[in-house]
Amino acid sequence: MLTQFVRNPELPVMHPDCRFVIVVPVYHEQWQRLIRQLNSLQQQEGINPAEFEVIYVVNNGPDCPARVRNHNQRSIHPLRVARAMGMSNIHVIDAASKGREIPGCNVGKARHLGLEEACRRFEGIGQDGWIINTDADCHFDDPDYFNKLKALIKQHPDAVAFNGGLEYEFSPDPSDRLPDLFRRMYRMRLIIGWHRLSEAIDSGNQQQGYRDHFKMSGAHMIASVSSIRAISGMPQIAAGEDHAFYDRLRTLAKAQEQELPNIRHLLTVVTAARLSERTPESITDKVRGINLDQTLMGRDLLALLQGSEAGNNLVEVTYKAYRTVLNTLAGLPGGNEMKQELDLVFGRLDRHMLRLESQTAKASEKAASRSE
Repeated sequence: MLTQFVRNPELPVMHPDCRFVIVVPVYHEQWQRLIRQLNSLQQQEGINPAEFEVIYVVNNGPDCPARVRNHNQRSIHPLRVARAMGMSNIHVIDAASKGREIPGCNVGKARHLGLEEACRRFEGIGQDGWIINTDADCHFDDPDYFNKLKALIKQHPDAVAFNGGLEYEFSPDPSDRLPDLFRRMYRMRLIIGWHRLSEAIDSGNQQQGYRDHFKMSGAHMIASVSSIRAISGMPQIAAGEDHAFYDRLRTLAKAQEQELPNIRHLLTVVTAARLSERTPESITDKVRGINLDQTLMGRDLLALLQGSEAGNNLVEVTYKAYRTVLNTLAGLPGGNEMKQELDLVFGRLDRHMLRLESQTAKASEKAASRSE
């Protein structure tokens, strides 16, 4: 455990009505994204501020570049201002300032530090609360988020954790100046969507049910304090800590004959589709390397659904082909939940693309009318 890194023994005691803590690692992040996240939490309905806290873990290692350290210091300031202006349920763990850094810092260690603090705070009031892991570029767009989560906890009283869903929103940083950035991101969306369908169909053909069983994303993981303690917290690794966290929770659920509900199609947070070089799993190089003039090819998923050997043949991957496979899958056992999930994951990007195509069509019509 990272007990030696817990920096905030001076934090006030947790309110006895608190049920949820949101843990957010912050590394080289735009402070505007943090403000957007806080605003989305202030707009939540049906929950008193005393019922939840937010712990920001602003982190870097002792040897991080000066630009990252300075960026992190700029992130700490608005969080402290928000607290000073009345958001008393906002807490900051400064693991970025000189002498406070995390040795060998990585995202797994930062998440674990936040989890350790959250667990200790709940234990201090004798409560087995719920901890929501998310990222600094996410926001809680649904004002009923906590109401829905409360209902899910009531429906699944023996759950050790919940596998939460995501919605991707095109939200580049000011420094993202790559030409045709959205179209490149959208091509990546098709690649990822086709791959996820392929995985679900492969799994579903074996299990005779096509409900998606994808592992957790670090942007939306929900677990109880007792479950987190039972698995010794977050794996302290630089990449894939979310998948390893899920594996530990799944093993725990099986051992205790409890649930780990996949609620990705029922409860979401919105995360940024953007270029980012902050983590080892960045897709920046892949997006930059995309050739928009090259035809995108993938396995023949319709044939795969039918159990045909032609499923290994390559076909052109288009949005229309993707929707055809998704609609076909929706008619099979468990497939409708899969469709709901992927409609949420990529729905905002799809609507953005439709707007772009509509604007392009109108511009072409206008140019054609002028030339006549």
